[in-house]
Amino acid sequence: AVVVMAGTAVTIDTLDAEGNFLGGFILPGLRLMQAALAHGTAGLPLAAGHYAPWPRNTDDAIHSGALEALRGTVERAFARLQAPAKTCLVAGGDAEIIGAGLAVPWRLAHNLPLEGLKEIALHS
Repeated sequence: AVVVMAGTAVTIDTLDAEGNFLGGFILPGLRLMQAALAHGTAGLPLAAGHYAPWPRNTDDAIHSGALEALRGTVERAFARLQAPAKTCLVAGGDAEIIGAGLAVPWRLAHNLPLEGLKEIALHS
């Protein structure tokens, strides 16, 4: 499985069929990517754009580019697993916007850390 926590930072963790942690990635979250472009470049705004498959203005291009980067990393992690991944769990404040455009099967998982703690408590 692939587990995505989408907040200020985005973590993408991979698990094998037995639930063993294989590794993962940490990326800036959607707003952090946009803020980095606004503060680290001359002339790019803090984007208030919307997603477009082919953006035609700067704000939409920044927003869409950040989303595509996040979704692409999730999809690459999913494709890289030795055994085909069955699902991608996505949680956090930006879960729905990231998940909505994924090209892999995904499921929204509200309160994922608490659900995990509950499972550990029930099975220990």
